[in-house]
Amino acid sequence: MRFPGSANRLSEWHSGHHSKVLSDVPLSGSKAAAEFFLELARYVVASINTNPLVDDQQRMTLGLSLRKKRAKRHVPESAPGVSVLSRDGTRVTYRLHNRDTSGSRARPATSDGATIFTFVGEQPPADLRNWTGNGNVGRPKFEVTFPVDLPPGTAVWLCARWYNVHGAGPVSSPMQTFIAGGGLVFLPQVLAA
Repeated sequence: MRFPGSANRLSEWHSGHHSKVLSDVPLSGSKAAAEFFLELARYVVASINTNPLVDDQQRMTLGLSLRKKRAKRHVPESAPGVSVLSRDGTRVTYRLHNRDTSGSRARPATSDGATIFTFVGEQPPADLRNWTGNGNVGRPKFEVTFPVDLPPGTAVWLCARWYNVHGAGPVSSPMQTFIAGGGLVFLPQVLAA
């Protein structure tokens, strides 16, 4: 609840007419006076906090709490490690891990997820533009389903890179695995009576 005319009073306070503002406020302990002085205190604190000439040491001297500064996040600097967990027909389950921390399965704190690329063939291309983009994943464990018409034993490759809002990091080394078999085909059979 605002004290009636408090916006005008604050602008008068800011312009240097302190005695005029205070003479209009009932100082007898009324609720309206308390609300006005609380609003005035908030105005003064906001003015101090937004002033670029006031540093954190000066704010601490005044007894004001300091706002936490966000740590600046950069583009991820390392490539993820890639491992194959299982193969079931043309579906392959992979796990990404942070190569910078041993034993950790989590993605790096600087990344929002990973971008996945696949290639089907004997040798992976050196140029990432020749790979197929498979989208982004936010979890370290994920599945990729390759086309069901691939014969068993076909070489498939996967590489990935961490990303965040500032960009994408380096690409991992290609991980090769082989298709375990084509997809299941169900043929209708007529039962002989």
